[in-house]
Order: sequence, then C-alpha cells, then structure tokens
Amino acid sequence: MIKLKINNIDVEVPAGTTILEAARKIDIKINPTDTKEKFISYSTELSSYQTEYMRSDEERMKELDAAARKLDTCLVEADSIFSFNEYMGETITKESREEGSDNNDEVNVQIATTLYNAVILAGLEIVERTNCDSLPDYVDIGRDALVYGKQVDFKFKNTTTNPIFIECYINNGKLIVRLYGSENFKIYDNVIFDRKIISAVPSNEIIEVYDSEVMPGEKVITQVGKSGATAKLKVVYKVLGQKDRAVVLPDSVYLPTPTRISVGELVNEDDEDNDDN
Repeated sequence: MIKLKINNIDVEVPAGTTILEAARKIDIKINPTDTKEKFISYSTELSSYQTEYMRSDEERMKELDAAARKLDTCLVEADSIFSFNEYMGETITKESREEGSDNNDEVNVQIATTLYNAVILAGLEIVERTNCDSLPDYVDIGRDALVYGKQVDFKFKNTTTNPIFIECYINNGKLIVRLYGSENFKIYDNVIFDRKIISAVPSNEIIEVYDSEVMPGEKVITQVGKSGATAKLKVVYKVLGQKDRAVVLPDSVYLPTPTRISVGELVNEDDEDNDDN
C-alpha cells in the first residue's frame, strides 16, 4: 500500500494506483490536470528523458498517445519493483490488436525505452532489461529496452523511501517521461554515459523482392541495412562535480539487418508482342 496526502488529506491506496483513483477514494472532486499539478507541486523532478517520433505517422502517434496516457500518473511504491508488462502490456495489446494495428510492439518498445532512460538518469536500480535485436533510430546504442508479450519485460526498483510518480505524454513530435519523488533523493547533478563498442558486424546482406507497385526495371530501397554490434555501457553519477558511483550495465548485442529493395518486374518483350496479337 502507498500513503499519499492529497489536498491535505491522508489516503492509503494500493501500489500502481493513479493519482485520480486515489482522489476518488477520499470522495473529492479534482480536475485531472489540477490533480497532476498538485502532486508535482509537492514533489521533486528526479529525471526526465525524451525520444522522437514521426508526426506524419498518424496511426503510430495515436497509439503512442494512448500508451503514454496509460503510464501517465502511475505511482510506484517505495522499495517495490515496477513491471512494464504487468502495468502496460495487457491494456495496450488489447486496444491495438482489436484495431488490427502493426504498431503495437514498436509503441511498447519506445515507451519502455524512454522510461528506461529516465530511470537510469534518476539513479534507480534496473532489475530486468533486454536490448532490441536492432537499434531503434530514436536512441543511442545501449540505451534501448525491448518489451514483448509476456516473455520480455522491463523492470526497475524504486530504491527511494517514497513513492515515485511517473509523468508521460507526447508533444510536438516528442515522447516525454519524467519521474518525480522526494527531494531527498535528488542527489546527482551530473550523469555521464561511457559507451564502448566491443565488436562490430557489417551489414552485407541485400534482399530484393519484386513489387507490382514499382515501375518495371526500377529499384526502391525500403530499408537501409544496419551494422550489428556489441556495446558496453557504464553510467557515472556525480555529485558536486565529484564521482559518487558508477554502474556497468549488461552488454547490448545487436544483429546486423539487411538492406531491402523493392524491384519492378521487367516485362518480357515476347509477352508484349503476344498481347498485341
């Protein structure tokens, strides 16, 4: 259970309860925006991180917005472990797959990746994290977090002595996550990422596929190949310019991806002559 003070009223709610649900337990009417602002007003921002998305992809933007709203205002109890799949997976999967969307898994990954970076910057403990098979375009190497179904999860532990409030929203092509908590835990004034590429594997594979929508004889690159790599990431936390501690994260291993080309099928001249006859 979590103990909160809302409008100077003490309320006890289960872990993972949103601030609005907590407000309903004490039977007071609070505007959703005001409630969020009230919580933030007596908390301290521990960290924030943002990733970008293409606003031209309206379907993805819609699903990112729905997922962000689900995570927004989540509370993580002190000394408890937050599971992305337990809190987010079922709701997003149900909504997206009912609409036949192919973006669902990618949306989950971007939300989890953005949250993962905010968690690192706050100095919280990473309990479970797996890198993607290939690196997403919106984040640096070693700083992505894969989530998939019930098999691959992202988990972190709230190592503070107070609840942590998660703010998540999209705005003008950016997905933003902020973590709020006790000002007593806001101790790091600088976080440095020390990244090393241990090995690299070039992308040599080219896959050509005939496409009826491409003009005969023409070729269109639909996916640019990416090199594979193994990366090591160390995070250094500083206080007043002095190193406080360093955390070495598990190695990230990325597979090379092929270049994919759509090819317009050539028309046989003999076939054209037969068609004319």
